[in-house]
Amino acid sequence: MFNNIEPQRYHVEYHDLVPRLGDRIVCYNGKEFLVKTDGDSISFPTYEEYDIASPYRYLFSIEDDRYFLYIGDVYPEERRFSWVTSDFFRSKQMSKAMNFAGITAFHLAKWYRTNRFCGVCGNKMEHDGIERMMHCPECGNTVYPRISPAIILAVYDGDRLLMSKYKNRKNARFVLIAGFAEIGESLEDAARREAFEETGIRIKNIRYYRSQPWGLTDTLLAGFYAELDGDETITVEEDELADAQWIPREEIECSFDDFSLTNDMIWHFKQNDFKDLI
Repeated sequence: MFNNIEPQRYHVEYHDLVPRLGDRIVCYNGKEFLVKTDGDSISFPTYEEYDIASPYRYLFSIEDDRYFLYIGDVYPEERRFSWVTSDFFRSKQMSKAMNFAGITAFHLAKWYRTNRFCGVCGNKMEHDGIERMMHCPECGNTVYPRISPAIILAVYDGDRLLMSKYKNRKNARFVLIAGFAEIGESLEDAARREAFEETGIRIKNIRYYRSQPWGLTDTLLAGFYAELDGDETITVEEDELADAQWIPREEIECSFDDFSLTNDMIWHFKQNDFKDLI
């Protein structure tokens, strides 16, 4: 998956730093990022290449590579720089570490952009100097980065996998049941509820597989496999889904892409090796 960048290590601890030569600069403008093309290589520009003095905010490090968010509104005009959307980080045009950096920076950039003012009293928020937190100097309100827990659920019945298509999406393909955990729910309860709400199916033997951060939606995904419990009849929740079906293993359309938890779970079910992993 895109966040598996081993043997490189990701360090998210906040430090009150300023950029130096060689540090990577992430520039986010609305829904687009500025990237540098150098031959066949695409990456985030370095501090000296970006060549704008300030202002910046430290994001994280991957090994010794430090990433900073540019928080000004003056952008460099240079031919080798171009704007790309967050969908670009699904491609293989950048290294896995760069893709991970882009998606994680997107998560943090959105949080900074939506927490400039206090939600309690309306005053301007300030960044804490020790931890990654915004606080209001007037009323004391504190805000930490938003991380929403959600589940990805692979429900199977023998050699069949329950798959669904979302409604009102271009080129929708069959994927797994998914949804956000609600207040007061465990992740297992969220899995039970989402399966029943979206398809009318009840499940049993819920087993955790693995997790994945998904900065594109501020989410931490938890993947579960579960078995059908009782009636196999599907009742599609039509407000959210266009279709839901039991798909036999040999008919599942999936190729390994090493990006998403959803693809990873579907792939391992298709290979019939998923029970060895949970």
